[in-house]
Amino acid sequence: MEQYLDLHFFGCGSAFNPAMGNTSAWFEADGCLFLVDCGETVYELLMKRSSLREYRQIYVLLTHLHADHVGSLGSLISYNYCILGRKISVIHPSATVVELLRLMGIKDEFYNYYKGLPEEVDCLRAEPVPVEHADNMDCFGYILETEEMRIYYSGDSARMPERIAGMLKDGELDAVYHDTSLRNPPIPSHCYVGVLEETVPEELRHKVYCMHLDGECRDMLESKGFRVAEAG
Repeated sequence: MEQYLDLHFFGCGSAFNPAMGNTSAWFEADGCLFLVDCGETVYELLMKRSSLREYRQIYVLLTHLHADHVGSLGSLISYNYCILGRKISVIHPSATVVELLRLMGIKDEFYNYYKGLPEEVDCLRAEPVPVEHADNMDCFGYILETEEMRIYYSGDSARMPERIAGMLKDGELDAVYHDTSLRNPPIPSHCYVGVLEETVPEELRHKVYCMHLDGECRDMLESKGFRVAEAG
């Protein structure tokens, strides 16, 4: 049976860790390409990886609008519309993304905007989950589900939502991809590894893939029982 939610990563670093690239995931299903975020480094890597012509459609799920998550979205939209003659689909619960794209010079007619996945997509369900990250914009993680599996992708998040932690403990999630930071400031915007340790019991940490890393910490995270997302 085909497993649609086999996530690959263009990068797994934080905004201030360019050596590891902007955190962005992708997977293929039903002849379509699904992206989660499209940061500054993503468009170039995507163009090098494959010909976009091969996909029936491209769907971009956005977690929030910081530059390391949407920085090359305008280029992706423009290339598809101006060169390939099609509109990709941009999904974000808040219509502020439309305002942002207009400021970039991307006209509304260049792409399709949806607050959730359109009904035409029957191979995937994507439920936005509000998360704590920035106080001046709406930020979301996503529960992504197919007939085969259900995962949670946090985007940038200061902590794992209680609902998601409960689903993980109750066996309702096959995997969690979570923002993980080595820093622990007084007002966090990313999830400090110590907080993640407190949230996830040791016996479940093999289901948690750490991402959006602000430094090289694979050995330390794996020693605690977590897995680490890899670009490639």
